[in-house]
Amino acid sequence: MRKGDKFIIILAIILIGYLYNITGFYHGIAQEARIITPGQKDIIIPLTRNASFTVEGPLGNSIIVVENGKARFTRSPCRGQQCVRSGWLERNGTFAACLPNRVSLFLNDPEQTYDTINF
Repeated sequence: MRKGDKFIIILAIILIGYLYNITGFYHGIAQEARIITPGQKDIIIPLTRNASFTVEGPLGNSIIVVENGKARFTRSPCRGQQCVRSGWLERNGTFAACLPNRVSLFLNDPEQTYDTINF
């Protein structure tokens, strides 16, 4: 493989990442957060309102914080803590879930709807 081949491959990888970022499914800033737990009514929170929510799941309480247009899990009773490690969410279509505790956090824009999505 020559230097030119390596350059083209690196350029293609950068271009694909850039194009996915500007045209991908996670496009735009979300307007609301939806907390989903089976057997309970969904909690819908506008991201313009700073708040903290304690959501009860089968393992215990998960704490979700909404602040400055972003939302995140700050505490959960699960062992792996992947939901907490996912950090702040702000883009449309992003989500975090505590699967052992059966609590999900989904960010969306109610004005933006999709008829179908194909990958």
